[in-house]
Amino acid sequence: DYTVEVTFVMTQRNATWDTLFGTRSNNTARFTARWANSATGKLGVHRSKIKTASYESYDDAKATKTMVTDTWHTIKLAKREYSFDGQLRKTFSATTGTTAFSYPIYLFALCNSGSPADYGYFRIKKARIWNDKDELIRDYVPCVDLNGVGGMYDIVNDTFTKSGSSTKFNVGALINQ
Repeated sequence: DYTVEVTFVMTQRNATWDTLFGTRSNNTARFTARWANSATGKLGVHRSKIKTASYESYDDAKATKTMVTDTWHTIKLAKREYSFDGQLRKTFSATTGTTAFSYPIYLFALCNSGSPADYGYFRIKKARIWNDKDELIRDYVPCVDLNGVGGMYDIVNDTFTKSGSSTKFNVGALINQ
């Protein structure tokens, strides 16, 4: 029962899935927030159920891929609730909770059984993750190291993380908000 909250701007639409964050160990164990693969696709939020081999999902018609703008949005997938820009959009069933995943949650991509897939193009202002005890375990903000390499700095653990793929983070203007 982890909680993930990400404040972001979608910067580009793709012909494939656009993943803000997510992990899955197979097609039934999922914890994701990603847009469907068409220009008018909806945001799909998925959570696995503990007592079944399937997952529960919610297609948010108000959060479409046509939202590519300079407007900041916040997605929060918290235990059994999904909210978008502070509005509760879905309460998942009482039997819903994340299973013990074998793989980490990726930002900007889906961790698909340990391999990155379905990259998304976003500017992220902050990304926070809480564990099942509601302890803040990650608090990421965008950062540039002394060599000009972009990445995400984790305030909780005092660590800097570069892109895990061959594609490097684009370094843009500083966020003044």
